[in-house]
Amino acid sequence: MSGAVQMKSSLSLKPGADDISDRLHLSGSFRIPDAHFSNAKVQTKIDALSLRGRGKPKLLQDAAEIVVPADLHGVFNLQHGILKFSSLQFQVPGTQAAMTGRYSLDGKTFDFRGVLRLDAKLSETTSGWKSILLKPIDPFFHKHGAGAEIPFKLTGTKSEPHFGLDLFHK
Repeated sequence: MSGAVQMKSSLSLKPGADDISDRLHLSGSFRIPDAHFSNAKVQTKIDALSLRGRGKPKLLQDAAEIVVPADLHGVFNLQHGILKFSSLQFQVPGTQAAMTGRYSLDGKTFDFRGVLRLDAKLSETTSGWKSILLKPIDPFFHKHGAGAEIPFKLTGTKSEPHFGLDLFHK
């Protein structure tokens, strides 16, 4: 990811021979107002999420040509190589995600849970027969002024992320 980072943090680095990621303690807040992902595959997925969130799924074939900046901000605590977010906000045009979770600095595990808010109704995020099938469930996801509000989870590892619905998590 690239982008200018604004951060306020307190830092503590304990002395010792242990790995620096185990000795480092950070806590604070950050914001990356104009983030772009260096991995083209990830950036294309973010661009597609923005198009779907705005109810423009027919433009998906052009998603590779549309580069959408992301706005990220949150509150974090890094200790013993685990980055915990008590608040993490992610926003692209048409979509906002609010979540909490943790990420290990070695990339071996992460676990985020939250709510995805779309400007579009669920049935507007796709086209054709899928859109028709989703129309009856639009009212169940139309909440708090959003076109759709969807509970989600993002788990797995850096090399194998898993994104899915989180309907029953409390």
